[in-house]
Amino acid sequence: MNVSKYVWLFFVLFFCTTLQAQNDTVSSIIHLQEIKVYSANKFEENLRDLNYKVEIITEKEINFRMPQTSGELLAQSGAVFMQNSQLGGGSPVIRGFEANRVLLVIDGVRLNNTIYRSGHLQNVITIDPSMLERVEVLYGPGSVIYGSDALGGVMAFFTKCPTFASGDKKFIASGSAQALFQSATLSPSGNLMLNLAGKKWASLTSASYKMINDLRVGRNMNPLYGDWGLCNYYAERTDGKDSTVKNSKPWIMKNSGYHQWDVLQKLFYKPSENVLLQVNFQYSNSTDIPRYDRMLSMIGNNMEYAEFYYGPQTRYFSYFSAEVANQRHFDNMRITLGGQYIEESRMQRRFNNNDKRYQKEVVGVSCLNADWQKSIGKDKNFELRWGMEAVYNNVTSKAYNENILTEKIAYNAVTRYPDSLNHVFNTSAYITHSWEINEQWIFRQGFRVTYQYLHSAYTDSMMRLTKFPFDNTILNQTAAPTGFLGVVFMPKDHWRLVLNLATGFKSPNVDDIGKVNDSKANTRQLIIPNPNLKPEYVYNVDLSIEKTFCNRLHFGILGFLH
Repeated sequence: MNVSKYVWLFFVLFFCTTLQAQNDTVSSIIHLQEIKVYSANKFEENLRDLNYKVEIITEKEINFRMPQTSGELLAQSGAVFMQNSQLGGGSPVIRGFEANRVLLVIDGVRLNNTIYRSGHLQNVITIDPSMLERVEVLYGPGSVIYGSDALGGVMAFFTKCPTFASGDKKFIASGSAQALFQSATLSPSGNLMLNLAGKKWASLTSASYKMINDLRVGRNMNPLYGDWGLCNYYAERTDGKDSTVKNSKPWIMKNSGYHQWDVLQKLFYKPSENVLLQVNFQYSNSTDIPRYDRMLSMIGNNMEYAEFYYGPQTRYFSYFSAEVANQRHFDNMRITLGGQYIEESRMQRRFNNNDKRYQKEVVGVSCLNADWQKSIGKDKNFELRWGMEAVYNNVTSKAYNENILTEKIAYNAVTRYPDSLNHVFNTSAYITHSWEINEQWIFRQGFRVTYQYLHSAYTDSMMRLTKFPFDNTILNQTAAPTGFLGVVFMPKDHWRLVLNLATGFKSPNVDDIGKVNDSKANTRQLIIPNPNLKPEYVYNVDLSIEKTFCNRLHFGILGFLH
């Protein structure tokens, strides 16, 4: 007799009975048709109808975990793998794609700009988790809806919204305070939030501060690891001289901490039931963020670097949007006009070298997004979504060397990007269609076309320094089509099968085409510009099978190929 079969049957029946008794806590998770998502198609939609795999991190989960950074939030959720080589880091990886091959979106507006690099990218930490309502992670190419960079997936962050006064109340005022202390870094963090609202207007203000100090590791080390992970030495400058200092407390990672502050301001105005106007302003800034892995490197008996850090990472983000619903020619429309201002810098000085190299980049981004949604047909079983996007990036790149003794500045350093000008204009349009054939079958398809124009140039002085084997002007024009085709099959016995074919693309940006990087100079490697790059494509197949048992236990398996 096969005893194991009956043991498993008993376990399933017992588990389903237990979950049935806990109906109020589990049913809202299992009933996928009740869960609404926005990331896959920019408008609210039932999760069960989607041909994409989407993972949702709810506000309840965020409040329970109380992460210090959004990178930490993603890592704790298990939805995304995070590469993290320093406290000020956090580079999301989805299906093997990282950095400028995955897309960050906040409140429907893309954060990726034209200097997002292919290496590890820590920009996600500029999003304060205290101000988040939820996060939706879309797996697989999302280029039809969001355009370039969405090769591995999309991480859509949605900030909290103000609440309007309702009922007999003409005005409401509410607020919250949150405090966090993390023992691993002996770091306090805090957030204050204030909601003020009337019947037609509402305001939400959020302010956070994080004091992230040097990381502390466990003292009880596995002897097989030796001193791996310990900070035995660090660089210190005393009396005008660099010194390699033995760390008396090697479990404390000296010079790894930083501070950060974030502000969110949202204003809503609702002139009528079908119109909502929004203003969204966000600000994030930090102190210098040490490049800890470089600061730990040694050559012989001395440190390789006396200083190596990212300068204050500053991000201004704002947009104005108008949402209109229930009109003759569309059910929903959203038009957004947004802008970003980003400052990034890198400073490094080798040990016992008085010259400190500065590289600074300033990026300005302007964008216009327009999206529409319309249900047609007698039973509203045909749904069209269409839209357009225009994005303009302008990059200023500077570099110089400063003698820390004489404070004299010499403009003889190579800039990270072309130093004369960097203009990138990207425009695109998309359309998607969903046909709900019956209660079991949903057929979906979409198409997008994108055109990009990139113009960069070097000054004559930079060309004399670099001696590049091409003209000082870079012109790059690309066009990229992309699409998806998906089928969702939901038999009546609680099965759900999904097949999705999708392509994704990434248009070459200024970092891809124009970057100069000698950070691997000790290995005699130098990254130089390549003006002739073409769009990068990925072709992806997803197949998933899901089953709900006893209306409570949900099981699913997904495979993908790209």
